[in-house]
Parts: sequence; C-alpha cells; structure tokens
Amino acid sequence: MSALQFEAASWLPCPNSPEEHQAGVDAVTRWVRQQERRTGARSVLLTDTFGVDDEISAIGPYQRGSTYFSARNGGPATRGPVLVYRPTRRLLKVAQGMALSAICVWELVPPVLGWAGQVHALNLSTGQTTVPHPALADHLDRLVWAGNNGYHDKPGRRDARRILGEIADQGLLDQDISSALAAHGLSTSALDNVDKFITSLSTRKGLVI
Repeated sequence: MSALQFEAASWLPCPNSPEEHQAGVDAVTRWVRQQERRTGARSVLLTDTFGVDDEISAIGPYQRGSTYFSARNGGPATRGPVLVYRPTRRLLKVAQGMALSAICVWELVPPVLGWAGQVHALNLSTGQTTVPHPALADHLDRLVWAGNNGYHDKPGRRDARRILGEIADQGLLDQDISSALAAHGLSTSALDNVDKFITSLSTRKGLVI
C-alpha cells in the first residue's frame, strides 16, 4: 500500500522558543499564501478544538463552517491548502481526507516526523524536503500489510511485533513509526496498537525511544 500523496505538503516541527514560534508562523503564512495562489482557492484551517493562537488566526481570518473546521465534524474536500494546527491523530486523518491538493501540518503532540517523511513534506523550519530512512521502506510496507485489520487479530499482532522487532534491531524505532503509518491511511486505533507494541518492545529490550 502506497503512502498518500499530495501536490504539495509541508510541516512545521514543534517550536522550542517564542522566536521559533514566530518564525514558524511567518513560514507557514508564506507557504499557505503560495499554495492559495497556485490552486486559486482559499486555505482552510483545521484544529482539534476551536481556538488557536492569534498569529494563526491572522493567517486567515478563518470562519467556522466555511474555512475553519474541527475534528468533530470535519469539512468538505477542498482544493485550497489545508492548514492542520497541532493535530491529534484523528485530526490528521480528517485533514488527509479533506486535502485534495496541499496540506500543511503544524506539529505539537504527537509528532509527525514519520508522516512528513512518507509524504515528502517540506520542513518549513529548514527549507528541506523530509525523507524517510531508506532502510525503513520494506519494513513499513510489511507493517502496513499486517495492519489491514488494525492489528486487532492474532496474526496481525504477531506480525507487527516481529516486524517492529526487526526495526528495533536496525535502530530505526526513532523514525516515528506510528505517524509514518498514518500516511498510509491506517486507523487511529491501529496506530495506538503499534504504540503499545513499541512500548512493550522497548521495555523488554531496555531501549530509549
């Protein structure tokens, strides 16, 4: 199963200071404006709950029900860029269903490094395209295949644990496996199960992730 692909994708890592926050707002604003011009369509803001920092609101302004949506109800698919503000896993899944062309993810918790690598998103803090570790591809393909039932059945759990063990043996558990799987359309419950497997594996092997 191939990862979802967009005409344009970007992400902003969680800022570590007020200065990084403001620089991030400026970078997001430039990217969103560029994509609005490219697509000829207004941007849409998506948040987990209504309410954002004033700087983000200034990018719009966004209006509830037309250009501003929450995870609870989502919104229609849109040609314009979708700005996903500090998404939960559920929100990221909703956003991927809405974005027909362009998507920008402002990271907080959980991280989205794995997702960014799978969709080759532009890192707005560095200006570089994010790419996954080359050794991860085969493992991830098999992990996606094993998760066709969300890792709820016995074979899925067995295979996931084996594949994650192989990933751990290669020192790749720091590649944000869960959000990488999100780019392949797996359910949030599947990602939660993977997190549990990784936690169990890390505890057993004494790994720090």
